[in-house]
Amino acid sequence: MLRDLLRRSPLHRPYVKWKLARSSGAREEHFTGFWRDNVWGDAESRSGAGSSLEQTAVLRDALPPLLRDLGVRSLLDVPCGDFAWMQHVDLAGIDYVGGDIVGAMIDELDRTYGRSDRRFVRLDVISDTVPRVDAVMVRDLFLHLPNAKVLEALRNLRASGATYLLASTYPAAASNPDVEMGRHRFPNLTLPPFSLPTPERVVDERPTTDEDRPDKQLAVWHIADL
Repeated sequence: MLRDLLRRSPLHRPYVKWKLARSSGAREEHFTGFWRDNVWGDAESRSGAGSSLEQTAVLRDALPPLLRDLGVRSLLDVPCGDFAWMQHVDLAGIDYVGGDIVGAMIDELDRTYGRSDRRFVRLDVISDTVPRVDAVMVRDLFLHLPNAKVLEALRNLRASGATYLLASTYPAAASNPDVEMGRHRFPNLTLPPFSLPTPERVVDERPTTDEDRPDKQLAVWHIADL
C-alpha cells in the first residue's frame, strides 16, 4: 500500500532512487524491465546493440587469446546479459559463469545453455558474494551505474579473490559525471572518482554504432592493484 501511494506521488522519483541505492531486489526489478520490454530496441540482443555480433566482432576474436595469455581457467562474465555474443566465443578449457541481476533471464539461460563447464547465476555485483574465479569481465555495466555504485562494485570485486578484472573503459573521456541507475555515460576508469591504474592490457573494440564511442576498450587490471 505504501509503495502504491508513493508511486502516485510527486515524491516517487526520490523514493525510487532511494530503493535502487539500497535494495538489490529493486535493482533487479529495474533491469528486468529493460530486458523484458527490450528497452534498447535491438533486434538481435535484448542487451542492446553493443551485444550484437557486428559490434563484438573484434572482441570475440581477441578474447580467447587474451584469456589464454593471462592463464585464465575460470571466468565470471557479469553482466552476461542474454548471452547473445558470448555463446560464439571460443572458451575451450575455461569454466564460464554468466552472472546477471535479472533472475528470470538467468533461469532461461541456464535451461538453454547450461552445461558442465558453463553455468548461470543470479548476481548483483554491487552487493552479492562474487564466485571465486581467475578473472571477472565487467563489460557495459559501469556506464549504467552511479559513481558510488561503481565504487561499491569495485570494492566487492577486490574482495572476491579473483586475479584479473576485465572492464569497459573510455580513455578519451575527460571526466566521470554521475548518472542515475540505468542511464548512461562513458566512464574513464583511470580518472576520479575511480582512479584505477593504467591498465596492463587493452582490447580496442572499435564500435561503429552511434550509441557508443570509438575509444571503447576492454581493459585488464590485476584486481589486487585496484
